[in-house]
Amino acid sequence: MTRTLTRLALLLAIAGCGGGGGNESPPDLLPPPPDLAIPPYPSGPYGIKEGDTLYDVTAKGYHLSRMQTDSSKLMLEDVKVSEAHFNPACKCLVVSISAEWCPPCNAEQTPMIEALNADPSLCAFEVLLENIDKKKTQQADLDRWTQKYQHNFPVVLPQLAATLHLPPASALPTNLTVHPDNMKIEKIFTGFNAKEEITAKALCNLK
Repeated sequence: MTRTLTRLALLLAIAGCGGGGGNESPPDLLPPPPDLAIPPYPSGPYGIKEGDTLYDVTAKGYHLSRMQTDSSKLMLEDVKVSEAHFNPACKCLVVSISAEWCPPCNAEQTPMIEALNADPSLCAFEVLLENIDKKKTQQADLDRWTQKYQHNFPVVLPQLAATLHLPPASALPTNLTVHPDNMKIEKIFTGFNAKEEITAKALCNLK
């Protein structure tokens, strides 16, 4: 009896030393967890001139156009300029300032949409500054604009106009080309020329 108890105690002692789970790594040998920290937005100086770092602002709008015609069913979203910075596919960002009443602004919508469909390295962000009556854009105006063109890029309301120091309506459309890596404004274009090619290569001098 004593010999049997001694053997049982020995077996339990061996099992307690890790004899049952040989495939498990000790805690100190486990790989470290991945770094989930989001890299910071590029530093300034911030501004709206060529060479400035574009402000990282959040605006109310739509990431993509909505199909519904009843605006009461639509919920405005928070859209951040910095989304292009954190999108690895984006190599050239076009920030477009438009108005519903502006003929050249309307003329450039379809070519811009087609360019984004054809070139995944091009991305865009549009601020609809004024409606058809040359008044500050409201949600109903934004709904009408995005349903008309079915944008494949974010379109937002102009509540950030004061923050960005956007150009006056007389200078529309105004397009800023921005390098997503450092969010610096490379070029500023005023007006729309249908003969000019809207591609990432043409706008941002990509090779």
